[in-house]
Amino acid sequence: MLLLTEVPSYTQRLELLVLQEEFFPRLSALRGSIQTLTDAATELLECEELHTILHLILSTGNHLNSGGYAGSAVGFRIASLLKLPDTKANEPGMDLLHFVAMEAARMQRELLDFPSKLPHVGPASR
Repeated sequence: MLLLTEVPSYTQRLELLVLQEEFFPRLSALRGSIQTLTDAATELLECEELHTILHLILSTGNHLNSGGYAGSAVGFRIASLLKLPDTKANEPGMDLLHFVAMEAARMQRELLDFPSKLPHVGPASR
């Protein structure tokens, strides 16, 4: 470790003193954020209901695109989820998001409760 007396510039010495004083409080503040992110990632990886809904969305998209180049996709971008309400059905007020929610409820009602299993995702997104 470098001794402060060996730092040639007094401005650098002052900056190092400030850094030394602020380092551990900042580290403590970051630990909470890191733990929240870690907890959120674990919840996302372990939430089977979310995985099932994402698979349902993928299967539905593949069915809609069958016969085309995108009909056998193995995945999709998370940003594509924002487009679900834009895909309209031939029924008034019905879109792909409504359809997926209805199918999930038909398959297993508990699937729609997946947000309750992700309590750290909201705070981690801020």
